[in-house]
Amino acid sequence: MFIWKQKLLPLWLVLGLVLAVACVILGLRMYAKFESRSTSAGLRVPISASRDPQTPLTKFCEILARPSKSDQKSVRTLATATVSFENTFLYDLGCYKKDDLVWFEAADEQVAAKLSEILVIGVTYRARLDLTGKFEVSKSGGFGHVNGYRYQFVITHVNRVESIPANELWPYELKTSSK
Repeated sequence: MFIWKQKLLPLWLVLGLVLAVACVILGLRMYAKFESRSTSAGLRVPISASRDPQTPLTKFCEILARPSKSDQKSVRTLATATVSFENTFLYDLGCYKKDDLVWFEAADEQVAAKLSEILVIGVTYRARLDLTGKFEVSKSGGFGHVNGYRYQFVITHVNRVESIPANELWPYELKTSSK
C-alpha cells in the first residue's frame, strides 16, 4: 500500500523526495566519474589512435632556448599543459620564465575533443603531455588571450598523458625573473 494513499504524506512530497534522491545519486556518479580522471597512477584518459612516434622528441626547454630554430616546424615535446578561464598554456618547471609561457591550441576538432577530456576547468587544471604540433614564434602582436604570449603550439597529436602530483608547484609559485 502506498504512503500517499494512507494520507500520511501528500503525493507531491513523496515525488519531491524521490526526485531529490535521484539527483543526489546522479550527482555522486558524475563526481566519481570526474574524480577517476586523475589518480596517482596517472590519468585514465584514452589517448588518440593517431600517435606520432616518428617525430623525434625535443626537450621543451631546448625549444624555448632557441625558438627561431623550431619556428613553423613540427616538433614533439614533453610539457605541462594548464587551463583556466582565460588562459591555456604550456610550460616546463625546469626552464620556467614568465615570458616563456606558450599558448596552445588544437589543430582540429579531434584533438580539441581529446584535450577537453584531459584538461577540465574545475577538475583537472593541468597534465603533463607528450605532444606533437607546430611551434610558432610571433612576428608581431602575440598569441592567445589579449595577445599575451610570444609563442604558440598548435597541437596535432597527444601521444601520452601523465597526471601532475597535487604537491607539484605551479609556475607562479616559483621565484624566477622574467627576461
